[in-house]
Amino acid sequence: MATQTQTRTQTQRKVTAQKAAATRRRNAAARSRSAKKAAQTRAQAELNTLQAVQLQAERAALIPVGAALEATAPSVSSRGSASAYRST
Repeated sequence: MATQTQTRTQTQRKVTAQKAAATRRRNAAARSRSAKKAAQTRAQAELNTLQAVQLQAERAALIPVGAALEATAPSVSSRGSASAYRST
């Protein structure tokens, strides 16, 4: 039994090549979108990290200042009672 070779016309080969090219373009576009999204995610994560470091630095500076202000503030004997704020 002889094997038959499937012959494709030039038009069929051209159509197949065009489909393959279109697939490659779609895949390249998807990779590009994915890379852009990953870059945005990395940038946002870096920004969040910088914001957290900044917040910690602010706390480190403000806590001692607040403690010093509390230590130098005049003491109020009725602090926290509601009667100290009522007018007579």
